[in-house]
Amino acid sequence: MTPADISEVLIKNRRDNDKALKEVLETLRKKKAANRRKRMVAEVEEVAEEEEKRALDSPKEICGAANGGDDVDVNYKKRVLGYGNFVGGYSGDC
Repeated sequence: MTPADISEVLIKNRRDNDKALKEVLETLRKKKAANRRKRMVAEVEEVAEEEEKRALDSPKEICGAANGGDDVDVNYKKRVLGYGNFVGGYSGDC
């Protein structure tokens, strides 16, 4: 809230000091709550973006072992889910 906004509220309610002060405080509290929500949303989005980047940067961990995926059972999907009917739309092997 800018000084001009505060002045506007005070001038609008110049006959009732208590009402003017209450309105200024109410407006400041609303803006504070709105800013807090925006920060929380931004933090959640940032964390999600970092997790997505980590997932994209480490495909070896997704495909199995961290040592290059050598000990991954390539036929696991076919045995468990049926031949080529992998749930999730991904049909390639690691």
